[in-house]
Amino acid sequence: MQFQLVSGKLMVQSGNLSSSSTPRVGAIMRMATGRREILWGISCSVLGFVLWQFATDIDTPIITLSKVGVVLLVVGIGGVLYGSYLVATSKEHKK
Repeated sequence: MQFQLVSGKLMVQSGNLSSSSTPRVGAIMRMATGRREILWGISCSVLGFVLWQFATDIDTPIITLSKVGVVLLVVGIGGVLYGSYLVATSKEHKK
């Protein structure tokens, strides 16, 4: 099976057959970049909140898991804000 990019389309050649199609990827990869950033930010925020609230009794050698949770929470909120900015400024929504 050979792959070749021609005029922005992925050409897949398998034996004597040749077809032009986009590669099949998961639903997350087909999402717009802004929506993907929002989803990533929400999941980081949820994980960070869970670590911050419920991992206070777990002792780790270098850094506590509750501090990691706070960092993930802040990074996740930043991801949501950045994704919201991308969605608001995208060309698809300016129609």
